[in-house]
Amino acid sequence: MGALQIFLVIVLFVIVFTITVFIMAYLQISRAKSRALYIKEELDKVETDEIIDNYNYAVSFYNTSIKMIPGRFIANFKGYEPMELFEK
Repeated sequence: MGALQIFLVIVLFVIVFTITVFIMAYLQISRAKSRALYIKEELDKVETDEIIDNYNYAVSFYNTSIKMIPGRFIANFKGYEPMELFEK
């Protein structure tokens, strides 16, 4: 296997890994957002803060991922936009 082929395999691996991270982060955000909205209406302030903290953590990770290379290129290609944090 030549150097170019090895390089291309590594690049492909990085792209697949980055896409996987985006999908996992997006799914985590979706679940956390649904739970946060429900909990915010139904439960007391202490439990709501914990759910919102989890959501804000996931959103911060996602927003950081789409700002870094190679995530920036994939985010632009797929149309991913930064998400807003919940306020307490």
